[in-house]
Amino acid sequence: MILFAIIISLLFFFGLKTPIAGPFSKDIVTILKPILAIGIVLHHLHGETIYLSELERWGPLIVGIFFFISGYGLTYSQNKRLNYLNGFFTDKILVKLALPYALAFCLSLCLQQPWGHYTIIERLSCPMGPWLFINDWFIYALIYCYLIFMAAGNVKNTPLRLSILIFAPLSLVIFTSYMGYARNWWATPMAFSVGAIYCHFEAYIRKFIDGKKRYIIITTCSLLIFGLLIGLSALFSSHISIVLAYSLLPLLLVNIMIRLDVKRFAENKLICFFSDISFELYLVHGIVIGHLRIAYSMTGLTLIIASLVTSIIASYVFKQILTMCQKGLTYILPRVSTI
Repeated sequence: MILFAIIISLLFFFGLKTPIAGPFSKDIVTILKPILAIGIVLHHLHGETIYLSELERWGPLIVGIFFFISGYGLTYSQNKRLNYLNGFFTDKILVKLALPYALAFCLSLCLQQPWGHYTIIERLSCPMGPWLFINDWFIYALIYCYLIFMAAGNVKNTPLRLSILIFAPLSLVIFTSYMGYARNWWATPMAFSVGAIYCHFEAYIRKFIDGKKRYIIITTCSLLIFGLLIGLSALFSSHISIVLAYSLLPLLLVNIMIRLDVKRFAENKLICFFSDISFELYLVHGIVIGHLRIAYSMTGLTLIIASLVTSIIASYVFKQILTMCQKGLTYILPRVSTI
């Protein structure tokens, strides 16, 4: 976590130049997505070299920010677009989530070595949480959050809608924790709620945190609180402190990023390229790493380089195939989307 503290500190000092709190813009998301996607790949390779050992604890940090962006993005789109929920089930859940998952599952089957060891029933009944291919738990949790968002979006009463957005993801956290699922299942989904709530109250929050003095105070307090929660998590393995830490951490990053001018970086073609394939990179990189380890017995620096290069290429190809399939599915199911 030392590297994370250094990065946050550097960003904090850059933010002091323009302490005005701006919106959590698309440019910021464009910058964050490739960094987060490559970061999660390196996190899953941290055991291959001592130089990546610092990234061992970065998984929940990164996934929590992904959940925050999802919750914020959906809420922002609903607020800006009339009838946004019309077609949500098909357009956002079936086409944008379920279809990529199905294609990634097919890819994992094609690369499975050996085929005879693959048993769907055993994997779905795994005590650590159901899975069909590595790291796919994120899609299960994201589909659940999207369904909750769709249900809450049809509720006219604002307090009730916000309550659903808070307590429904919390129920997933409580259930998966109670069932003894792996930490990734319950540590970060509440960040989706935090992103949605932040977007709903963004105007008020920006007004409250605006200015250099408040920027310094809020960032300092946030770092202290986050450090305390991480410390409690390490000392007592407290599920509550773990959930709070990784759910609220995105707010610390947002508080800093909304003060930075990132437009020039967001227009960089290379950054845009990686931002465009970030979701696909998350989906396929675990499959690629597993295949390289088993089929080619790769380890160490060789595995790291091969995994990064192959995952990026595979993500781009996967994106092209997925886009064609999505267009076809949307054409086949044009208005089932009104569910």
